[in-house]
Amino acid sequence: MSYLLVNSQSERSSWTQKKTHSQHTAHGRPSIMKEQLTRSLLSHAHGELEYHKANVKVYLANPVGIGEHPDVMGAITSEIEKVAYWEDQVQVLEKYFK
Repeated sequence: MSYLLVNSQSERSSWTQKKTHSQHTAHGRPSIMKEQLTRSLLSHAHGELEYHKANVKVYLANPVGIGEHPDVMGAITSEIEKVAYWEDQVQVLEKYFK
């Protein structure tokens, strides 16, 4: 972050107005960047959620066929914890940032 050396009140006021204006579009609406970031975060969270839900479905459908996981219950529990984590992420994003 760079800092400006401001000599007078009018320069400080002008700098503050420019900074505030740059955070919004011409009509005071939230910036397009915020919308894109929120949409990207939601997309990522939904993808992770579906990924871990699919893993749980595979474990439940064929628990014997998964050789690298001798502790099937532990593996399912781990995936369910990840489902809960990403579901919480989606809910928080939709509630507070959408």
